[in-house]
Amino acid sequence: MKEQMKKDIKSFQIIYSALIAGVAVFMLITVYLNELGPGFATEDDEGFTNLLLIVGFVFSIPSVYAGIFIFNKRTENIESKEIGEKIAIFRSAMIVRAATVEGAAFFFTVVYLITGSLYGLVGGLAGLIILLWFFPSLGRLSNELKHNFDDLKYD
Repeated sequence: MKEQMKKDIKSFQIIYSALIAGVAVFMLITVYLNELGPGFATEDDEGFTNLLLIVGFVFSIPSVYAGIFIFNKRTENIESKEIGEKIAIFRSAMIVRAATVEGAAFFFTVVYLITGSLYGLVGGLAGLIILLWFFPSLGRLSNELKHNFDDLKYD
């Protein structure tokens, strides 16, 4: 069981790292493309840029909070479960939380790609920082699984 748990923890970290890398690489490509020339929308499209930014904030802020809320709801009684069940609950809750943050980060990055607005890039970077904040390190896993840290360590 302990070997399987260690494999699960490593898979959490690999999957989460891939999510972070996907957002970061897309953001870097977008920055590079915008350095080559302006976004697809021109400076004359200020109204369109503002519309996309408003939609981004209206979509992203509740989405991220909803992901965190769903994660907390799904894991609120996790301490009474066995480790195998804790991992299964955590896996599904982590995916929901990460997906809501990742979606917001991608949306803002696309806004930056289309409009060249630095606010879009800042929103994408904020999403990337939130993803990094929730990275499933052993300390975070111990805290969120409400499980002994020493049991989660892998060599």
